Amino acid sequence: MKNNISIRSIAFAVSVSGCLCGAFAQTEKANPTLHPFHVPERAIILSGDTARLSDAVYAVFYNTENLMFNDPSVPRFQLVDREGNTIFGVGGVAEGLAYYDFGGSINGAGMETYNIPVPNDPSRSSQLGASVSQSSIFMKLARATRIGILSVYIQSEFNGGSSGHDFNLKQAFVSLAGFTAGLTNTTFSDPAAGIPTIDPQGSPGNITAKNILVSYRHQFNPNWSGTMSLEVPQATITYSSSSASIKQRVPDIPLNIQYTWFSGSHIRAAAILRNLTYRDITAGKNKIATGWGVLVAGSASAYDTVDLLYQAGYGHGIGRYVNDLEDHDLDLIPSVDGGMKAPASFSFTTGVRFKPSKRLLFSGSYGYCRLYGGETLGNDGFRRSNYGVVNMFYSPITDLQFGIEYLHGKRVDQDHSKGSANRIMAMVKYSF
Repeated sequence: MKNNISIRSIAFAVSVSGCLCGAFAQTEKANPTLHPFHVPERAIILSGDTARLSDAVYAVFYNTENLMFNDPSVPRFQLVDREGNTIFGVGGVAEGLAYYDFGGSINGAGMETYNIPVPNDPSRSSQLGASVSQSSIFMKLARATRIGILSVYIQSEFNGGSSGHDFNLKQAFVSLAGFTAGLTNTTFSDPAAGIPTIDPQGSPGNITAKNILVSYRHQFNPNWSGTMSLEVPQATITYSSSSASIKQRVPDIPLNIQYTWFSGSHIRAAAILRNLTYRDITAGKNKIATGWGVLVAGSASAYDTVDLLYQAGYGHGIGRYVNDLEDHDLDLIPSVDGGMKAPASFSFTTGVRFKPSKRLLFSGSYGYCRLYGGETLGNDGFRRSNYGVVNMFYSPITDLQFGIEYLHGKRVDQDHSKGSANRIMAMVKYSF
């Protein structure tokens, strides 16, 4: 057929190149038949008929607005079907981190300020470590259908299991006609407002979580959009002697509304409602505690080189969504009367990103997290934490990136005891 690439012609191309890498080195710059949509030079495309592939499909394929700074963006190796209505890509990231702690240390590649020893432990005053667990493999597909552009995204990292290097699913979702279903970033967050860090943990003040969800996004006009979702609840609870765990029965319900203007600047307001269930052993009843939260986040760009990034959240029973409180059983905690309560928390992160050239990036930020009403956790219970970071990223060639970063973190307990840690991190990353 006219638009088909035969096995014989592919074999001939590979034999002429002398090696597979040589064949892959042919980018769209050397192929004038590629679609007029602006495709980065890094893209390597084996195609049936790119001329018939619509700009709308390419726009969805290259859309990264729901991805964080550390997430891989667009697959380099791309295939277009014979009909020219589907594009599929596979990519990956090989990333290595090295870090040195001094004046206090934290186990693991992520600097989670919640885990800073209080008071400082002389036996853990310094530490040298390294990790490759942030390396990832991902796939993306975009297809034109009669009801809109279908998009599929799957991302995995090597940070699972007891070894910390097992294959681990991070995201897997399908989007079509405004609907998204699968595992991805919660609607109660703003990935585009995230500060660049080498640290995979990120600021304690970030509002961020990944849930299995069904969401609907509506674009009211070029500036305004809104999203609402139902998300499978993941409650983390500190139980008392008179309470016990039961299965959660009501989905978390977040929504957001966003206004976007020139240069990608935007502001997002979000809210969430949660019904957190537990078993009251004394009363012999299943009970529900209501959780709720609000978020304001966004970015403001100036001169195409400087971005101000910010986010701030407050609520009750939203520990699952606060970066420093997640996985520490702080959605519900015991109350003084022997029952359970949804403690209040406040968190924020603000920072600046400066990109003087396409190869160089600087950023710095400060983050803060505070838990209220945690007296029942005891004197050594978490009270607050803060975190400061400055870094630099440099790309000498396309897809290769080096980075260096300094971080300082502090934890304060309920009795006002303090512990701190300092870390220098270095990174090398190659995306393909």
